[in-house]
Amino acid sequence: LDKLGYEYVYFVANAEKYGVPQRRKRFVLLASILGPISIPEPTHDIENSPVKTVRDFIKNYPRLESGEVDKYDELHRAAMLNELNLKRIKNTPEGGDRRNWPKELINECHKDYSGHTDTYGRMSWDKPAPTLTTKCNSYSNGRFGHPDITQHRAISIREASRLQTFPADYIFKGAFNSMAKQIGNAVPCELARQFGLHFIKHHDFSKERDSNGKF
Repeated sequence: LDKLGYEYVYFVANAEKYGVPQRRKRFVLLASILGPISIPEPTHDIENSPVKTVRDFIKNYPRLESGEVDKYDELHRAAMLNELNLKRIKNTPEGGDRRNWPKELINECHKDYSGHTDTYGRMSWDKPAPTLTTKCNSYSNGRFGHPDITQHRAISIREASRLQTFPADYIFKGAFNSMAKQIGNAVPCELARQFGLHFIKHHDFSKERDSNGKF
């Protein structure tokens, strides 16, 4: 980049600081041939602008149980849980995980292991969601249990997409596992929007600077 004449910055972007209801950190490198480029200023987790939460984005979706599909939105579908995992999620409080279970529900591989506590977890209503992965609709693959303790299920594809700030009516194509991968691999839409606005400002400032004969 230096040899090609680019100015650049690199940093770790946390999506929750840009209006995304999710703790999602990613390494970002920004480069510009137009001149020095800055890091986009956070829009949230600052004075008078708290972070967005799970409640802000999915509180109004209809109730579902394991394996149920909403009759008005086929993407609002809860994955089926087996009998053992139903018992487990019923013993998981809001924000809780497998450490809250009675011993007979704990996997043998976890009984003497204290790490990876996010597996089989429920989200918290009033915090950002954890990082959504390509298995974001699976209860056993992360803290993807619904925060409502009366709904014994993982979040739906629709709820996962909203936590990635996709539009509420966005249509995904393919099998449901494929949809989960599309969501988990995506850059959150609101994060992309904020970065896009930053790039426009950078471009316009560079044009104005050049027209004034200044570097």
